[in-house]
Amino acid sequence: MQNVAPGTYYIISRVLSPKGEKLALTFNGEGNVTVTPLTNDSKQAWVVKDYNAQNQTFSPASQSHYQIGMGDYVLATYPSGIYTWTAKTSATGVIIADAGGITNFWGLSNAIADQNVPFGEGNGSDKQRWILIPV
Repeated sequence: MQNVAPGTYYIISRVLSPKGEKLALTFNGEGNVTVTPLTNDSKQAWVVKDYNAQNQTFSPASQSHYQIGMGDYVLATYPSGIYTWTAKTSATGVIIADAGGITNFWGLSNAIADQNVPFGEGNGSDKQRWILIPV
C-alpha cells in the first residue's frame, strides 16, 4: 500500500447513507468534524500534507490552521500541531489510522448524515474505507 499523494480532496465514506447519499467529511468549526451529503462545499475540502515518509496531516482547506486529531472517540479539529495519521491506498479504498500504533481507524459504523466520525479498532470492512476525490 502507498501513501495518499499530498493534495486537496473531498474525503468520502465508502458506505452510502440510507438515502444513497455520498457522505463527505465536513469541517464545522473548531473541534467539530461530521459527515454530510457531498455538495463540493469548501467545508468539505481537506488538504493532505506529508509530515514524514509514513505520516500525513489533514487540514480543512478553508481553515488551514486546524488539523484533524483524536477527540473523545471521534475525529475532531484542533489548532495545528502534530496531529498525524497514516493514509494508505488499497484496492477497496483509503485506510486512515493513527500514526502512533496504527490501531485506531477512521470509520462509520452507520453511514448517517451529520454524525461525528468515530475511530476504533481495525476490522477490515468497507465501513473503514474512504474515497479521496481531488478538488
